[in-house]
Amino acid sequence: KLIILGASGHGKDVFCIAEACGREIVGFLDDADRYDSFMGKPVLGKIDDWHQFEDVRFIVGVGDPRIRSRIVSRLESSGKPIWDTLIHPSFERFNAGVVGEGTVIMPGSIFAADVSVGRHCVISLSVTLGHDDRIGDFCTLAPKATVSGSVTCEPGVEIGTLAAVRQGLTLSAGSLLGMGGILTKSTDPNQIYIGNPAKPFKELPEFV
Repeated sequence: KLIILGASGHGKDVFCIAEACGREIVGFLDDADRYDSFMGKPVLGKIDDWHQFEDVRFIVGVGDPRIRSRIVSRLESSGKPIWDTLIHPSFERFNAGVVGEGTVIMPGSIFAADVSVGRHCVISLSVTLGHDDRIGDFCTLAPKATVSGSVTCEPGVEIGTLAAVRQGLTLSAGSLLGMGGILTKSTDPNQIYIGNPAKPFKELPEFV
C-alpha cells in the first residue's frame, strides 16, 4: 500500500508510475485544501497526518528538491516513515548500480555502468546517466537531461529539460542547470546556470 505526499502536477506523474509498478495506492496527503479527491483517489488529510496510517509506504510527489527535502525532514523528525522507491518497468541499466529509497525513475531513462542515485531523487522521462555518475540525495533531473560519465551531483541539484553535462564535472549542492543548458565547467553551490556554455545567472537560497 502506498500514500503519495503531494496532490499536484508532479503527484500525477508519481501516481502513474506507481500504477505501472503495481502499487496499491491508498490516496494522497496534501497541505492545500484544493481537492477532496485526486486522480480518482481520496485526499486523506495533511502531510503531518502521515502517522495515522499503518502498514503503508510513502513517496513524495513534489518536483522541487528544496520542498521535497523539507517534507522528508518533517516526517523523519516525527517518526520513522517507510519510504517506497518507484522504478518504471521500461527503465534500462547496464548493471545493478544503486538507487536510494524514495527515488522515482520515470519511463525511458537509461543508466550506464555503476551509476549511483541517492535518496528521494526524481529521474524524469528519458534521462541518460553515464558511467560512474554519482547523483546525491534530493536531486531532480528533468526530461531528456543528459549527464556524461563520472559526473557528481551533490544534494539538491536540478538539471533542466534537454540540458547536458560534460564528463567529470561536479554540480555543487543546490545548483541548477537551466533547460537546454550545456555545462562545461563545475558549478558553485546554490547558483542557477543558463546558456551554451552555461554561465552563472542568479543565486538561489541555500539548499538544506
